Amino acid sequence: GLREGAPQAGTLRITVPDGALATFAVLARTTTPTSAPHPEGAAGLAYPAVGPSSAVAGRAVVHGLRATATERSNLAVWNPGASPVTVRIVAASGTGDGREVVVADGWPLGPGDWRQVDGVLSKAGILQGWAVVERVGGGVFSAYGVVNDGGTNDGSYLEAAADAAVSEVIVVPVLVETPGFRTELILANRGAADALLELDYRESLSPAAGEGGRATVSLAPREQRIVADAFTWLRSLGIV
Repeated sequence: GLREGAPQAGTLRITVPDGALATFAVLARTTTPTSAPHPEGAAGLAYPAVGPSSAVAGRAVVHGLRATATERSNLAVWNPGASPVTVRIVAASGTGDGREVVVADGWPLGPGDWRQVDGVLSKAGILQGWAVVERVGGGVFSAYGVVNDGGTNDGSYLEAAADAAVSEVIVVPVLVETPGFRTELILANRGAADALLELDYRESLSPAAGEGGRATVSLAPREQRIVADAFTWLRSLGIV
């Protein structure tokens, strides 16, 4: 039962009336209490409800994970289907050394079940990388990751991607640099060969200071590059 004061987590299934799908949206936001030892204010993260299209019958990847002195990552897997499923979770290093560690194997999830690997990379002794979730039996699963700040518990939601080829062109909707905000950018190459990428940035907020430009970067095999300050990095590549 929902016992007040006890640690609890689970899935919430919402059935939308026929004909009303276009008028519904559901999101959740998890925050920290505004009491010691947390700083003043409520930090946390938000995540969207997902439909049947999020179900995976093969493999899915969550990029952008890290385990440092200031940040930690968790990985969650749940069963959106009507039959049990069993999964395996492999943590992969993003430093190019090719290291992989099985952090969970034979994990069973019944319909609606939710399970989380706390510190998914630290369990594997990996500083930064990604996690691969694979169905080894049964129905379907969904997955996501989070990155939490070690001081404020503020977090970022990391959506799982299908373990498949992406389109030739992919777009990040917005990068932001203001006195109060910076954008972190993550590029990952899971392949066995170098990946040459062309970056095309277009400035919208202050075009008088420079309209953007193009540059190329190369990612080594099995490299995940976490760029803490996207604009400083873009300038170093010659983009104005």
